[in-house]
Amino acid sequence: MSVIDEIINVTDRESFEYARQLSRREGIFCGGSTGTNFAATLKVAKDLDESAVVVFIVADTGEHYLSKFHSDEWMKEKLLLEPQRITAGLIAETKNSGAPEQLISVSPGETLSSALHLMSENGVTQIPVIENNVSVGSLRGKPRAHQAP
Repeated sequence: MSVIDEIINVTDRESFEYARQLSRREGIFCGGSTGTNFAATLKVAKDLDESAVVVFIVADTGEHYLSKFHSDEWMKEKLLLEPQRITAGLIAETKNSGAPEQLISVSPGETLSSALHLMSENGVTQIPVIENNVSVGSLRGKPRAHQAP
């Protein structure tokens, strides 16, 4: 115990979810032990500054867990699969580098043409309609490619 700096508790649910995320998002097909390592790594990293480097070990492969936690049915049966919640953090994580820095919106009085132009200019497929700092709707669609005049 004299060489241990900290003990970090990680639940089975966290271990399995992080292992599944590593597979889906990073292409790292791993087992539950790696999910545990990754969950603990994230807990440690949240208190560090941006210049810190954190390393974790991919300790196993997911090959032996195809019918276990890599299976949605198994996860549901064990009551370990929660619906993915869309959060601001998740959106920020998945934004591409060309995404706008500020919220892009239109007011109810603007034309559809100007909204589509704004969407096309900024490479977005959805835009909120805001009136008096309150969202009153949204527009979705695939804007035409921006063409030079």
